[in-house]
Amino acid sequence: MHKRMTIQDIARIAGVSSSTVSRSLNDSTLVNNETKARILKIAENGNFSFNATARSLVLRRTGNVGLICPDSYDEYQYSLHLTLLINKIRRILEEDDLDLIVKFRCDMKERNSIRQLINTHKVDALIVINPDITRDEVCFIHDHHIPAVFVQAIPPGIDLTKENYIFADHVAGGTIATDHLIRLGHRKIICFTIDTPEGSFHERTEGYRLALNDHNILEDKELIVAGDGTFEFAYDFVVRNAAMFQDSDVTAIFSQTDIMALGAIEGLWDINLTVPDDVAIVSYDDIGFGKDFRPRLTTVHQPRNRLAVAACQRIGKMLSDEPDSDSLQKRIQPYLVVRESCGAESEYVQRRPNRPKN
Repeated sequence: MHKRMTIQDIARIAGVSSSTVSRSLNDSTLVNNETKARILKIAENGNFSFNATARSLVLRRTGNVGLICPDSYDEYQYSLHLTLLINKIRRILEEDDLDLIVKFRCDMKERNSIRQLINTHKVDALIVINPDITRDEVCFIHDHHIPAVFVQAIPPGIDLTKENYIFADHVAGGTIATDHLIRLGHRKIICFTIDTPEGSFHERTEGYRLALNDHNILEDKELIVAGDGTFEFAYDFVVRNAAMFQDSDVTAIFSQTDIMALGAIEGLWDINLTVPDDVAIVSYDDIGFGKDFRPRLTTVHQPRNRLAVAACQRIGKMLSDEPDSDSLQKRIQPYLVVRESCGAESEYVQRRPNRPKN
């Protein structure tokens, strides 16, 4: 009986590492086509039967990537955008034969998920989209040499200068949203934000301020309104402050989430004002169903696909045979999708050059 060919046998014949063989057999994009074809030919000639368990033993890897999601993930005002992002990450990783384990920062028994995943050797790498991660947890990740990428949420109080991160440029997002309203003739613009230490919402507010400054409009701090980010928060504010919209020169709202924008529209309707005729609205996230409501939302599109692709590519590189020694630190530009709620005539306006299709 002939001895069964192993991954090590193929690696020896091909002159490559065992991990390169494994990736080739899984049709990974991390191996060039020429090397992949050569390895597959050797495997075919040797009647190799690939076994996923054997691969794990050879590589001493689990084939799992952990994702630490925010504690607010089960709150609908956050989960709509995050679900789209996480699903995209999962699909990309699965194409590379990696499975995603999604965890809150602490489990039901109040055990720290980061420590649990690492101590039990359940993951090869981590994607962190939880803004509440602590310095101790970051140090724990580094001490155990676990590749990690910060995505989406900007954690306050964490030195990111040596970390891998991929974030949207929320300052740019806040700027283009507010600038669009100003160019449509609005001067007194309410800014709905979320009361949180998480950095992305502070950046959106910074962008709002920058746009006002660029147009020599004096900032009115009373027009920056922070709440819990819910539909009800925006609705209640509009109804309670009806005179602000009916009797003053407030003519526009920059809402830092689509959910709050929908609440504001409902509130304006209940005080007999319409969007965009009486009040124009630009929102943020582009969660999808904003285009199904009337008026359809003008919104800043978060580049979810590009965030997911960049994060997964970085994880793949860090798990490869030749990882980069330098950290990847990337900001991806959002762009404005113009629909009906702002009152612009154009169905769609491109606010940045060479906008990617995602």
